[in-house]
Amino acid sequence: MFLLLSCLCLELLSSLCFHKVKGESYSNTVEIFKDKLASSSYNPRIRPVVNQSAVLVVHVAFELVSIVELNDVQQSFTCNGFLVLRWTDENLVWDPAQYGGQAVIHPVPQDIWRPRVVVMNTLGDRDPFADDFSPIFLTSQGHVTWVPGSLFLTSCELDLTNYPFDTQVCTIKIVAMTVTLDEMQFQVYSNKVDTNFFTTNGQWDLIDTSINTSSLYAESISMSSFEMRLVMKRRSTFLLIDIILPVVFLSFLNLMVFVIPEDSGEKIGYGITVLLALTVYMSIVSSMLPNSS
Repeated sequence: MFLLLSCLCLELLSSLCFHKVKGESYSNTVEIFKDKLASSSYNPRIRPVVNQSAVLVVHVAFELVSIVELNDVQQSFTCNGFLVLRWTDENLVWDPAQYGGQAVIHPVPQDIWRPRVVVMNTLGDRDPFADDFSPIFLTSQGHVTWVPGSLFLTSCELDLTNYPFDTQVCTIKIVAMTVTLDEMQFQVYSNKVDTNFFTTNGQWDLIDTSINTSSLYAESISMSSFEMRLVMKRRSTFLLIDIILPVVFLSFLNLMVFVIPEDSGEKIGYGITVLLALTVYMSIVSSMLPNSS
């Protein structure tokens, strides 16, 4: 994300430096919107390439903000993050010198073409960016940068063999649904998920991340997709103190029944009390784990 923002800033500065600024005004921006976005020759539903047989390349990155929840029982994963998508719109190019030096505008996403991306393994909204109003940066060279954000609720198959000392791998798979692989392809800026704004989670440690592109084939249709992979290790101290140690101590106390004198009459009452306490703790543990073998 830092590298992407740096490149964007350098591009914006170069646009301002290489064109003589005559004084940007409100009317200049209105003219750009009128000449480019409101023109009858521009259709936001058509891929923004002059040669429609060419492949449009969309660069992607993912900024992870926080891990919201990893639910062991429902086997779901929720995180907060931002997608960064960047492409070139060949129909939205202008000469800043003709518009008072105006080199950057900020249209709403509904006014320009943008890739429709859906989350394949979602447990919530399939299209989280359908009504998105995230900021868009459009430069005079036609470079479009779109940064939509959302809470990503996805399914995650958990391996609880080593619970609570386990390490889990969850993925977020996003696919471009409205275009084929011959029309648009994703490319990643980096093979790692950006964590510059990541907030540490109290239950999970983020061990490793990766982001990779792939192709999705459905019968005779092929689509471009990319996948974010997050490797997380559980912080087991809380579970160790609050669940495992009490069960161990109760099991040890159960052995103390043989120390109680027979003539005291408390052997049976003591054993039942320890058994009930152990049963309560076992019910708590079972409610924290999925009903799976």
